[in-house]
Amino acid sequence: HNIDALRISRYPHINKLFLKLIYMAELFACRVSDFVTVVSGTDYIIAKKLLKPRRLDIIPNFVAYEIIERTLKKRSFRRRVWYEYVVYHGDFRYFPNREALLNMLKHIMPEIWKDYPNIKLVLIGPGIPRFEGIRIKSLGFLPQEELYAVISGAVCAIVPLLRGGGTRIKILEYMTCGVPVISTETGAEGLDVENFKHIILVRNVEEIPSVFKTLIGNTRLREELTRNAIALVRNKYDAQKVVAKLARICESLINQRRDPYG
Repeated sequence: HNIDALRISRYPHINKLFLKLIYMAELFACRVSDFVTVVSGTDYIIAKKLLKPRRLDIIPNFVAYEIIERTLKKRSFRRRVWYEYVVYHGDFRYFPNREALLNMLKHIMPEIWKDYPNIKLVLIGPGIPRFEGIRIKSLGFLPQEELYAVISGAVCAIVPLLRGGGTRIKILEYMTCGVPVISTETGAEGLDVENFKHIILVRNVEEIPSVFKTLIGNTRLREELTRNAIALVRNKYDAQKVVAKLARICESLINQRRDPYG
């Protein structure tokens, strides 16, 4: 899912001994494994240099595109709302998501509300209580089908992550649901996305309000982003293709271990 030695090193005030133990555990695991997989080309380069596994390949994180598509077509899961909203979801017990939420509340949404005072912020995920204010609505944990219904109704998804590891499945879910995404470069790390083709990338959270204004004011851009994003998911991050690659790797390992006289 990610290289923990890298992910944990990005935390503020991390204990160096703890980080060393995590690195040694991952190094040992890679040395005794027949095969190691990582979720992105970025992690591939890091793993090859840092952990030196004997055999290594990329099995990207994925979404079940056809299942999500069928879910969104069900009438029972179409959510009708009377307001426009921005969405962000995740496990808010996880420090990077809490940090992202803090940046959303302190730096991003106040600037957006200056130009778009009627837009709401919708938050989804465990670790935050359910509540509804004038401009913010927290839904807590939602079943997957209901989650996709809420995501699909958003005008935009914002991912202001500053740290983490692996790749963010939430971005793949936003793209699959046909929602344009604004993300920090760290948030979209490891995903094969191009800026202003599949999503909009920013270097820091302070840039987000201005690019949000650009996105909302440009219907053609929103349509191009969602169309290209869905095509990318279907081509590279759809469950059927990813699992097929993993199956081929597993089959190869089984064949290598099979007794030639059995």
